[in-house]
Amino acid sequence: AALDIRLPEIAERAAERRTPVAVIVADLDHFKAVNDLHGHAAGDRVLTAVAERIRDEVRIADALYRIGGEEFMVLLDATQTGAATLIAERIRTRIAAEPVDGITVTISLGLAGSPGQLFRYSEAFARADAALLTAKQSGRNRVSVAPPTLRVVEAA
Repeated sequence: AALDIRLPEIAERAAERRTPVAVIVADLDHFKAVNDLHGHAAGDRVLTAVAERIRDEVRIADALYRIGGEEFMVLLDATQTGAATLIAERIRTRIAAEPVDGITVTISLGLAGSPGQLFRYSEAFARADAALLTAKQSGRNRVSVAPPTLRVVEAA
């Protein structure tokens, strides 16, 4: 619900300012094993720690959401794909750097950039989610960036 409220605001601001928006979709690697081996209370502590670590790596104005069991999404307003890639890599490194309650945790991230005046959340999310799948299939604990979209240029 919070995401539904925030999306029009981000899209409108991006269009007005003609600034890009980047979408990061992240999924904890092998999280089911954490719950199975250590219990759901430990899984909850892992989720809380991961959310805190992600929050530490993004700006206060960036939007962080938990969108599924162990999936997170970050909307980076006014952020080019290159800068967003660095942020995603910082998140990945930070998550893997220190175990949570003795549990090693890694995360895979998919990233898609979108030009501000053309920001369409559903399209950007789908591209970021596809990039996440690529990261998972490529060995996990990595960042994968979706290729840029083709811009349609209208004739004058």
